[in-house]
Amino acid sequence: MMHINRLIALAACSLHSMGGFSYHPNYASATLQPRSMGNSKPSDKTNDNIISWTEEHARQISKLHLLDEENATRTDLSSTNRASPSQTAAFNSTTLANVISSRNLSYRKPVTFYAMGDAPYSSGDRDRLPGQIRGIPSDSEFIVHLGDMKGVDKCKSDGPYELVSDAFLEFSTAPVFLTPGDNDYYDCDNWGMGWERWTNYFLRFHDNFDKGWSVKHQPGREENFAFRRRGVLFIGVHTVGAGSGIKDKGDWETLMKDNLKWTREQLSMSHKVAVILTHARPTSAHDTYIDGLLELAKESGKSFLYMHGDTHRWSKDRSFDASNILRVAVDQGGIADPVQVTIDLNGEEPDISFKRRSLTKRFLRVEEQR
Repeated sequence: MMHINRLIALAACSLHSMGGFSYHPNYASATLQPRSMGNSKPSDKTNDNIISWTEEHARQISKLHLLDEENATRTDLSSTNRASPSQTAAFNSTTLANVISSRNLSYRKPVTFYAMGDAPYSSGDRDRLPGQIRGIPSDSEFIVHLGDMKGVDKCKSDGPYELVSDAFLEFSTAPVFLTPGDNDYYDCDNWGMGWERWTNYFLRFHDNFDKGWSVKHQPGREENFAFRRRGVLFIGVHTVGAGSGIKDKGDWETLMKDNLKWTREQLSMSHKVAVILTHARPTSAHDTYIDGLLELAKESGKSFLYMHGDTHRWSKDRSFDASNILRVAVDQGGIADPVQVTIDLNGEEPDISFKRRSLTKRFLRVEEQR
């Protein structure tokens, strides 16, 4: 969020360029001084116009000067609107500061991403996948696949993994993150071989894309990731369904404890909303992680979004024993296209909204369209 002194200074720079004020160039101690206007005094109406214009102009400046946690960018103000002569009447920096602070003009661009899961399973899903990816709008900051990128099979071929990897690499313009699902390795006859294939194709898959922000991974369990985008903390954790039974209770419990440790560590970072990205529908098999997450959420008091796949059907509720956690299960990829998720932090409370999208028809390559 933009520091108030910097915002005042930026507004001062713009006002100066219009001939109404002089300013001190030091951002940390910007001051506004009226230029000589003879003996004339601004009318109340003129002052109202000044404040109205300043509020709008400062809002535009704030939008242009969004501060990301890791990438601060400055934009040339030469293209911003200029005030009319009547709006260049004098008023001091205290007035400007009061306008900006009292009207809460700080602005964060909402974070928008797209989520999908449990696809492709069938030949129709596989034909459709390239079109689903290519059809994701340009407002997407990233895409997340929440696991089960194939149906249950013996995991004896690279084919299913390669197909999904190639589709994302060829058609996605946004960075792609993936969390493992049980179909991807755990339900395989040789689950060790399945895990080797998943990691070969999808571990740190986002490194194939230019992001402009950094991503952290849990040491020793690099499928777990975390990053921040404008006040929103995203945490990827490894959970899979246990419908076919837990293969090794010791390994399973270690996984749940590692997930909880990773989540706890990431929640210590500054954020307004925390988003947990994972595969499995929470069941008693995941109690070690879920119980710990609920305690962390209650202690935090901040908004949480828990997004998962696994169930194949859309659902949205607050079924957790922590009222600040919103749970969402995404549609199976053969039912609907990736859902748009937007998190807006500009209100008094975070606004988390979803836009479900109808199913893409089968994708035809250029040679097939002739």
